[in-house]
Amino acid sequence: MKKCKFFINNEEIEIVDSLKYLGVTLNRNGRFINALKENIQKATKGLHSLKASFRDKYIPIDCQLEICEKTIEPILLYGSEIWGFENLAILEKFQSKYVKQILGLRQNTPTYMVLGESGKVPLAVQVKSRMIMFWQKLITGKPNKLSSQLYRFMLSDMVHHNTEHSWLSTVKNILIETGNYGAWLHQMLSETDAKRIKQTIYDQALQTLYSNCRTSNKGRAYATLKQKLTIEPFVSLLDNSKSLALLKFRTSNHRLPVETGRYTDIAYEDRKCPFCHNSLGDEFHYL
Repeated sequence: MKKCKFFINNEEIEIVDSLKYLGVTLNRNGRFINALKENIQKATKGLHSLKASFRDKYIPIDCQLEICEKTIEPILLYGSEIWGFENLAILEKFQSKYVKQILGLRQNTPTYMVLGESGKVPLAVQVKSRMIMFWQKLITGKPNKLSSQLYRFMLSDMVHHNTEHSWLSTVKNILIETGNYGAWLHQMLSETDAKRIKQTIYDQALQTLYSNCRTSNKGRAYATLKQKLTIEPFVSLLDNSKSLALLKFRTSNHRLPVETGRYTDIAYEDRKCPFCHNSLGDEFHYL
């Protein structure tokens, strides 16, 4: 394929494989995986600094979570309006890892427990919401803006030539998943409707977490203990050591028979209390 050349004021523009614009790395292939990795690197540095402060100043657990939410997550999500179509697994993994460290939980603790005890939702919820809000601004903004012109070009290319554009396809799928396909067909969405879609995205994420909890053997007790996806009051009322102990008890980060029986493949109903012998050694029994 013949190499294209571009000129501005008769000066040829160099074609490069990647370019950083407004802090986001743009790649020639249209992928943003490098941008995600760079965000994680920046967030990791910031997290290391925070951990030292948390340790030295004895910051309460709920404050630690809130500080990370206000400082680390914005770094992770920077530019997500345009790269939200990428695989977000590495972001979710990073979020889960640092929350587990703050809560003192093992790395194999189920995600629904980690998010439930921290009162958080998957970062994908924020990414999808940001993409919808950005899309709403594109279709309702000034038509002469370069971003609006490029959007109309991509949309026309997708509709008339069946060309795949990952960002557009992701926005379309979000609208379909939230029951708003009509907004895509008519390319119309009010700010009020955009906010309603954000709430729907959040509600759907909660339903998924609750479903994962109810269908998991490990979540039997937790589903009873956890009624709402909010951080529990005891986290702020108790000191850190007591909060961590209770968090571990609630999330199966303990050595009760119901948990240790997993390691030796003992059937669930046979994981008896060593003192009573006829009762299941789960959280409710010891309470």
